[in-house]
Amino acid sequence: MLVFINYKQNARPDNELAIQTETFLKSEGYRVFRDESRLRGGENWPQKILDNITKADCMVCFVSNASMRSRWVLNEIDEALILNKPLIPVMVGVLDSKLNFTRYRPRFADIQYICYKGDFKSLSSDIIASLKEMKQEDRLRQIIPYREIVSKILAKYDFDSPIEVMCWFLELLQDFHVVPAAAAELEPRRRVPKLIDLGTCRSMSEALTDAVSQYVSMYKHNFENGRRTGGKHNWWWEERLKPSECLAEILKTVISTWQPHVERVKESMLSMRPKG
Repeated sequence: MLVFINYKQNARPDNELAIQTETFLKSEGYRVFRDESRLRGGENWPQKILDNITKADCMVCFVSNASMRSRWVLNEIDEALILNKPLIPVMVGVLDSKLNFTRYRPRFADIQYICYKGDFKSLSSDIIASLKEMKQEDRLRQIIPYREIVSKILAKYDFDSPIEVMCWFLELLQDFHVVPAAAAELEPRRRVPKLIDLGTCRSMSEALTDAVSQYVSMYKHNFENGRRTGGKHNWWWEERLKPSECLAEILKTVISTWQPHVERVKESMLSMRPKG
């Protein structure tokens, strides 16, 4: 297991903790990349750092006010996120509220951090426990590079962020929800059939993808029809066409990446069936 150590050089106690962690993890049998100990004179260091982030199984990030102000530290974290690498944040001291809001939360909002309280023995135990937990994850749930997939498709459709696509998706869900829900409130017997029970799709994910694709077809039809007839409100269809196509492609691409896991689970299910 290769562990990439992300930290701010020459900051205290970040630098000392990074060195101690490297030494400790190596003594426990882990391979470690820490820039100062692995880079040599004359090397293309940005490329070597990028190569080792790509190879790493996870990244230990020493988070402090100094590190959150460092462009290089943030670049390394962002690259790890794009590659869907697991992160283990180690909180070193109290973060400035502005840095916490603008730089820490967008990157680590859903990740539990380890709090360093001056005791390296306790810290090293917590890091090892996190690494062991990663090793024990179900192998069927192989890491899929969702960020990389989504980033490439967003770039293809010329979106800088997923916000516009997500807003359109929420509009779509609103269309799916408001009228049927109101009708169901008035007449309890009027309920929408569960998509997964319709028998046309293998899963709810495929049913949702199919629904989005149908909306894309409708938008295209109405947009082309409006362009031919000079419709006054054709801008409404055009505005929704690109984000809907982008979301449809993201969903189809992701579902295709799940297929190898479907096959593995199917084989497992077959092996557990009683013979005869």
